[in-house]
Amino acid sequence: MNSKDFKLLKSKLDIKSLIKKIDAMVKNINTRSDLGERTLSFLVDDCKAADNDEFQDFAKLWQKLCNWEDEGTLLPKISDNFKIVHTLSKSTLPAAFKFTVIESKINNRWYLIVNSTDGLNNRVGIGLSSDSHSEILDELNKTVTKLTSD
Repeated sequence: MNSKDFKLLKSKLDIKSLIKKIDAMVKNINTRSDLGERTLSFLVDDCKAADNDEFQDFAKLWQKLCNWEDEGTLLPKISDNFKIVHTLSKSTLPAAFKFTVIESKINNRWYLIVNSTDGLNNRVGIGLSSDSHSEILDELNKTVTKLTSD
């Protein structure tokens, strides 16, 4: 990935619009089917104030965004507004899950991001948005139990 493309993305990202779109995507995650494909990457792409042709190699940048999304690190990579405060990984055949609690400094909220892979398909969802750290940790525990119990 070209570092100029990444810098351009960061400078052209409308972070407040991204936060509003993330808040709109929050939903209860009860099963793996509640997770979407490229949820966060598409939101980031939608909130950039630049056309794809402004980038030297948008395809490589897009692949990097998708990789970060799969790792659960996309939001903190693209903006200093976001900070990972807790991660937990669980595996139940055939799926593996990564649960990430991310803090947003701008709106003082926490988000539960759930990533899953079955080896073929990577999926992601935004499980909860809360202004209470303890509430987000409670939801983390509930979501882990729902998705990883037999």
